[in-house]
Amino acid sequence: MAQSATDELRLPWTGEFSPGQLGDRALEETLAIVGEHAGNRVAIVDAIRERWFADAASSRADPAERLKQQLTRSGNVLNGAQNYGLVDKGYALTDLGTELLAETDDARRRERFAGHVLKSRHGLELLDVVRYLRERAIGINKATLAAELRRRGFQLTTNASEPGKMRQWLGTAGVIDDAWIIDDARVAEITGTSLGTIGEWQGLSKAARAFLGTIRRLAETRGTGPIPSAELLDFVREEHGPIFDEAQVSKVYRSLEKDGWVEHFVTRSGRGGKGGAIAATEKLLNVDFELLLGFRPGDLPADLRAVMTKPLDLIYEELQSDDTYIKGLALECLTVNLAIDLGLLPLRLRVRGVRTGGAEVDLLAEGTHLQFSRWLFQCKNTKSVGVGVLAKEVGMATLLQAHVVVIATTGTFTGTVVNYAQRVSETTPFQVVLADEEVLSAYRVGGAPELRSIFRRDAHATMQLKRPQVLETLEELTDDEA
Repeated sequence: MAQSATDELRLPWTGEFSPGQLGDRALEETLAIVGEHAGNRVAIVDAIRERWFADAASSRADPAERLKQQLTRSGNVLNGAQNYGLVDKGYALTDLGTELLAETDDARRRERFAGHVLKSRHGLELLDVVRYLRERAIGINKATLAAELRRRGFQLTTNASEPGKMRQWLGTAGVIDDAWIIDDARVAEITGTSLGTIGEWQGLSKAARAFLGTIRRLAETRGTGPIPSAELLDFVREEHGPIFDEAQVSKVYRSLEKDGWVEHFVTRSGRGGKGGAIAATEKLLNVDFELLLGFRPGDLPADLRAVMTKPLDLIYEELQSDDTYIKGLALECLTVNLAIDLGLLPLRLRVRGVRTGGAEVDLLAEGTHLQFSRWLFQCKNTKSVGVGVLAKEVGMATLLQAHVVVIATTGTFTGTVVNYAQRVSETTPFQVVLADEEVLSAYRVGGAPELRSIFRRDAHATMQLKRPQVLETLEELTDDEA
């Protein structure tokens, strides 16, 4: 499953926040209490006490001690809800908590929460541990669960009650029962991915995962048609670096095809080799990639997604349309295609071309080319671009914490823009790339390989511009040390 380098392996501490402690309507009622008293911890804890713990600690003779114990247990409910991602640090409902509270169908609410637990709170890892123990005929209890979780790197409290309480939450959606019997069909229904597929993914090599990640990303953004092998290899190198041996590519293809992840189409001359074309299968397209890899398609409008696979020639023709909607959509398609063919993931349009008569589009995109980078694209369908456009984008790049600013135009740039772009690259952390009508024409003819070739040359030129920045700093540091 996807996990960042800083993500600590720990099941959420639940405290008193569990169906076993609070009853079948624990989720609904806790959300309602926090929603009613949002931001007021004292009021929330007191309301929880009134609902569940007003008669608790009855054996304590001192009323003050009894109240203290009740409030402690009530506070543990709130802390548990926070650890499960339902309540924020300001004691208000998170977006997830708000969405679940607004859900009118109790069964659907519990299903959505179980999906969150499985995907975001290590629930799938817990189920995998259960499956592992059962396959080896090891009894499933608090001790064996804790031992196996710790063997896998999880940090658990001494009491280790977290697995059992998580099982209770998953049980409310029918994922697992009191006897620790997993309903695999229910897991697949909620997550979109079976435990078997997850186990299969975990057994893949780093190179195989990289290939599948790139193929799936391209399928999400460029369509599901076959990708020429040479182009795919170029994308994988750009995105993941030198993680595979060129001589082993055919073996990777055969293995992925054998396991049903991809289809490999080869010509006679390419039979048995690394040529031909690769396409994602339904298995790869249907798997939940956010679950496995942290991959999440960008938030692009539905009408744009429906036409993103248009050929470049048609996009360029529609840029000349008299219909402003067609022209605007074509500019959006061009902008998104630029990002995709650079190996980036388009996230969101800030300015829709269809609303500006097809004159401009702003797009935010991100990439993981060995290291993370954020890109801001401004595409203009105008004869000339002045310096004000670049000045605005540099300001937006600062606000959005972008690293690269790309200004593309079907026309030309004024000399002032070119000079300003060079100055920005020389004196700031930003990189500015200008793509005029000549670059876009070359892209139209040569496609993604030509576009990346142009951007590589620009990156080399930018490196030369920026080199004095570090040299001057190093000289200053040397003088200080002396």
